[in-house]
Amino acid sequence: MAGSVQDLFLVDTTQSRTHWYLRLLYNELDANVARQCLADRRGGVVTLAVLETLDFDRLAIERRARISQLVAFLGRYCAPLWSCLGKAETRKLVSGYANSGTFWEPCGRTLAENFSIFARAYFDGLNHIFLGDVAELLGTMSALMTNPDSRSPWAGHRKPRFDVPGSQFAEAMSLRTEVLGEDGMVRSTMPSELGAQDLFEASVHRFADGSCILACQKAGG
Repeated sequence: MAGSVQDLFLVDTTQSRTHWYLRLLYNELDANVARQCLADRRGGVVTLAVLETLDFDRLAIERRARISQLVAFLGRYCAPLWSCLGKAETRKLVSGYANSGTFWEPCGRTLAENFSIFARAYFDGLNHIFLGDVAELLGTMSALMTNPDSRSPWAGHRKPRFDVPGSQFAEAMSLRTEVLGEDGMVRSTMPSELGAQDLFEASVHRFADGSCILACQKAGG
């Protein structure tokens, strides 16, 4: 269900109550709104009665556990990004994702790609171009590994300029940093210096067994 948690409190149906309760299990900001709505008596009769039964302290403990689980799940696809960020910044980023509208109105082909769309925008806002590039590449790889038939949500993604023999699906993107190391793997450490940014074409090539290989070269090279 779309809309703010305040809107859900006013709807006062079984479906709306199920949805806002699920949001409180992940979203700290919504939990704070719920406390205030209860104090101000803003909400449907049944909704307010349910809110009165909630233990918000225990809810916070459950929310921390769920964020830890989300960090672990996304780490299956975003391990290089986690290595670049470190534990504290990783948790901060994932918590921000859970507190965002992107978490509840997904447009990615997978949860990891949906997270990567959020992370790309977050890092671009901080001018952390390398981290945004890594997030976009990892999110795309997760999508091709598990849901390759669906349309890409990324603007500008396209078919690569070259084919890899045996690959069934492929997707290319323009990035501003060289995200692959000499071993062909996604870099798991921040470059000491980025210097002048070039334009690179990075691509993901997916095979029948679900495995992927990555490529990255300077645009026009």
